[in-house]
Parts: sequence; C-alpha cells; structure tokens
Amino acid sequence: MLILLYAATAAICQTCTYVSGNDIASVPPPAVVVLGIRRGTQPDLWRATRAARMLSRQGPVTLALADLPIESQSVLDQYAAGAVLPGDLPELLSWSTDVGFAWSAYRPLVTAASWGAQVSAVGVDWSPRPPQAILPLPPSYMFVLGEAFGESPIPVAWEPRMVEMMAWRDHRIAAGALEVWDGQGYLVVVADRFHVEGGKGISYQAARMTDRAVEAFLVTDAGARCWPDDRVWR
Repeated sequence: MLILLYAATAAICQTCTYVSGNDIASVPPPAVVVLGIRRGTQPDLWRATRAARMLSRQGPVTLALADLPIESQSVLDQYAAGAVLPGDLPELLSWSTDVGFAWSAYRPLVTAASWGAQVSAVGVDWSPRPPQAILPLPPSYMFVLGEAFGESPIPVAWEPRMVEMMAWRDHRIAAGALEVWDGQGYLVVVADRFHVEGGKGISYQAARMTDRAVEAFLVTDAGARCWPDDRVWR
C-alpha cells in the first residue's frame, strides 16, 4: 500500500515553476521570504545573498540564518555594532565545529550587517517536541521527505516520528525567525532546501504564525524532484 501511495504522489508531481531573481525581488513588503539552499554550496549562498540585497531596495531586511546556532547571536550583534572585525568571525563563531562548511561561502550572508541587514542566528538542535507543545503537521509531509532520503528510505514504523521531528524543527526555526522580526520590510529565512521543498517545511509553519505574506523559493534547481508548490530560481 505504501508503495502505491508513493507512486500516486509521484504521478501528480508537476514541473517546478521557474522564476528569476527579479521575481523574488518583486515580492511586496511586508513579507516573509524563505529561501532553500544546498548547505555549504557557494552558488546557492551567493544567490541567497543577492536576493536579500535586492529585497533591501524595497524595505529593511531581517536575515535569519538556520545554519547558525542561536548561541551565535551575541557575536553577530558585536559585529553589527563594530566591535568585531570580519576576519575574527570564524574563530568567534567556532565555525569549523559549529557549522563545518567553508567560511568563504557563508561570509556574505553572515556579514550582511555591513549593508544594513539585521542578521539573526536561528539554528536549533533536533530536540523532541515537548508533549504539551502544539505542532501543526503538514499533510503528506512524508512523501516529500521520502524523496529527499532517496536510496536510504526510512522504515515505515519510523515515519510518524520522522515527520514530527522534522516538523518540530521547522516550527522552531520559523518561530525563532518571526520572534526577531519587527514585521516591517522583509524577514528572509535562509535554510537547507530539505526544510523548504514541497511547501511543507518552514514556510508552512511560518504561515500559521503570522498574518504577513509568506513566500518560499528554492534558489537553484539542483536536479531535485519538483513538487507542485516549489518555485525555483533559474
């Protein structure tokens, strides 16, 4: 039965809607813009920076980075205040251990305070959902997750737990990003595309926490499965 459900879902998948950088920049403020990247991949991170800068022409930008643990915020604030030099950031952020990807790829995003963005670290761990916490679960989320796992499928018995774990992390990232935004201009959330594909990740959760418009984009095609709600910058 599960195989038939996956096959049925695959049959209704549509070609991605392709957009340009100008399409992303034309989102009217105030809005939440969620950008899905391949972590540590320079073309994706460069495009995310470019999108944020284009949006800044229409309004202030709060840039929420899911790859940076929330404990990094004090260092980002010191940099924005001019108390930390750009060259000191990798060491102060414990970059090699806490992030692990090439600093050069992330530098334009992390140092975006230099052109006026408010940069916030919203990365969270994989802690389980507290029993009392309310968590909206997106329908058919496992179909999207199953495709992302590819040749390493999740056992059927683990699927409910996997969906809850992913949705809880999406929820916490979205909540953390909205908490640091004043509702003016743009909240630009940059996260692993794993949490953006199919419209069931961070954008799904954010849309249930704010009355502002929530738009999601993948910044590159990357040869991944195209889901009906995906918009891809090409």
